[in-house]
Amino acid sequence: MRYPPPIVPADFTDTNDAAFIAGNQAAPVERTAPGTAQGNRLRPPPDYGVTALRLQAGRASSRSYLLGQRGGSRTGADDFHFAPELETIQIVYTLNDQQRRIARAKLELFRRHDPTAIWTEQVQANNLTHGDHLRDWTGSIAQSDRFPDGFVTAWHSPYKLKLTIAGDVPARRQTAWTYFHVLVADLILEMGNREVLASQKDRDVCDDADTEALHGALPAPNEKRKVFLLSNIFKTDQDQMAAEVAFSAYEAAWDGGPKIPVFAQVKVKHSDNRSVDAPKALGHVKFLWDWEDVREEARGAPMPYPASVRSFLTEALDFDRLITQPPGDNCHTDRGGKRGRSGPPLFPPQAGYDPADALRPGEFPFTVEACTRRTWAALSTAWTRGALAGKTGVLFQPSRLAGDAYKLSVYYVYDPTPDDAAVPLDVMTPPPLDSPIHKSTGTFEIWRKVYLARYVRKSGGIDPFDVPTVQRYFEPAFVRLADRSGGVTNMDPVLYNQRLRDRINRLPIITRRAFGAEVDHYAKGSYAFWNRSFSEYVEAIRVEENLADRAAALNWLPANLRTTAAYEQMVTSHIHGLVEGSFSGFVSRDEGITIIQFEWACPLAMLAVFGNISALDGLAADLGLSASAGGDHVTDRCGIFLFVPRALHGGYRRGGSDHSTLEQTVAHEIGHQMLLAHAPFAAEGRPPPDGAVVAMHDIAWRFCMMGYAHEQVQHFCGLCLLRLRGWKTSQMSNRAAQNRRRPRR
Repeated sequence: MRYPPPIVPADFTDTNDAAFIAGNQAAPVERTAPGTAQGNRLRPPPDYGVTALRLQAGRASSRSYLLGQRGGSRTGADDFHFAPELETIQIVYTLNDQQRRIARAKLELFRRHDPTAIWTEQVQANNLTHGDHLRDWTGSIAQSDRFPDGFVTAWHSPYKLKLTIAGDVPARRQTAWTYFHVLVADLILEMGNREVLASQKDRDVCDDADTEALHGALPAPNEKRKVFLLSNIFKTDQDQMAAEVAFSAYEAAWDGGPKIPVFAQVKVKHSDNRSVDAPKALGHVKFLWDWEDVREEARGAPMPYPASVRSFLTEALDFDRLITQPPGDNCHTDRGGKRGRSGPPLFPPQAGYDPADALRPGEFPFTVEACTRRTWAALSTAWTRGALAGKTGVLFQPSRLAGDAYKLSVYYVYDPTPDDAAVPLDVMTPPPLDSPIHKSTGTFEIWRKVYLARYVRKSGGIDPFDVPTVQRYFEPAFVRLADRSGGVTNMDPVLYNQRLRDRINRLPIITRRAFGAEVDHYAKGSYAFWNRSFSEYVEAIRVEENLADRAAALNWLPANLRTTAAYEQMVTSHIHGLVEGSFSGFVSRDEGITIIQFEWACPLAMLAVFGNISALDGLAADLGLSASAGGDHVTDRCGIFLFVPRALHGGYRRGGSDHSTLEQTVAHEIGHQMLLAHAPFAAEGRPPPDGAVVAMHDIAWRFCMMGYAHEQVQHFCGLCLLRLRGWKTSQMSNRAAQNRRRPRR
């Protein structure tokens, strides 16, 4: 669009004020002597009138027009512009009146398509003399609904300024006029005042200090910034993993998404072409805010992952991609997102309030309303005074779904129709829209953020896991595992023994003797706790009960505890209780995940590994940290226990065909805490994991992180990734091709 636009004289519908011009004029006639044949006739009008009218600012000036003069004056320009209030320019006019016939004159200002003057000023008598006249002007006019601050504005630009004179007889040139503009020069996007936000968590999103986060600024063009939504949302019982709690709990935490104030500074063009602040020159100027869906493939996958997983995601992301407005692959409304005709607005309507010197905490200042046709876009107006003078803005509320991405644009709405109602940019055309002044952000990419609050191991001899490797497993789900642990620390031996001894002493005496409350468990090695072998257990019974021999000790035991197998079953049945009951006190009081690492749960568990039977690698513990467990009640902190040494991963089950790692075990247990159920896949010859939910896993990828199949390197399957992103997957299929609705013609 050409800007400023060319002047179209026909757009100005004003007419000459015949009554003003006529006044008490008498028609000049030529008188003749009595008795002559010559009759009376009109004499030519006297040679007086207005010969020029222009606006001047320094060396810049507008073009003067006279009736009958072709093309206006040779000097000056039709694109003359200035910044009202900020600049004082001159109205310059020239009168030819050596005979002093001019009796009155007036200046009138007109906008397009309106025959009624928006401002009129009578010229004082001392300024009606022959020659040049100058009048200072700041663009000030009478205050009105259309001109709320009493200045000409960009909203009604361009303007026609007209000078009309009248004398005792008709003048040769009764009027002169000139045109001028008030122009918007630039828009500067910025993060708005966080004071307008009602929620502290929204303020935290805006000011997140992560180097890739918003960090108090908007993403610049060609830049991507991550919008991190704190998501320490963990299970409180096992049944939640098989339900839709992963979706509902995240929805409860972030509802319609974060709120980010996006402001635009509006600059006006100075007569010397600088961009300046002149807020009273804006008036009722409108700005259209638009957004685009930035496709995931255009941004690049955060981490390479198998083609099967990529295919599942592609089919899900392409759901109705070409028929939604705007088109794209952000999460669809049917799956919990905002893409789709019925989706919640990204620019929610705002009532705003009158400009003031102080902002109202928690209230959005600008008026924002939805567009009529371009329903996903919105219109805003600017403050022309007060704390935010010269600024406008919207409250940007993207979806909460991780992986969604947006680019925002703001357009100056130019060329209002005569009734000031229609909005030329409110159209269903692809961006960019046809506006002379517009600006765009870079990409806002939504991520979830989960804290690693603490990492503690029993002793320094235990080889720790690699945190960055675990972090990378979650990146395809757009989940940032933020390490706030400060690094791995070791348990205090005294505290360790005290907590374990207290738990053991709560057991029945017949069970307690399997573990020995009197034993220094810390000194026994890298176990979570030490246990006696069956023979040692029987001997302990003999000694403590003062029995004659082993046979007497066996007879003393209950019948269901007299064999090695029965004894080992009893010991293993207490692993969860002893671990969770003894060591939940090591879980950080800060929200997030605590990792508690041992090399073995107990000696019996170590023997199970070397005996090539099912072993306990890790435990996503239910620690009763929530005030109310079950249902949708979740907790913001949790504990994970690790039990197998790093050196034994990747080979202790099936030799060289086992690709398991300590880091995958950690990722698996974090997945459980984030409400992912087991995948129904295990290594050949092994039963599927307990609690596996077939419908919640992509059946084409059997090496899901949540399963026990380790013949290949594990990655989260497509459905797991979508659940981690926060999608509603209950109506989705575990077959990729069934999740893409083909575009309708």
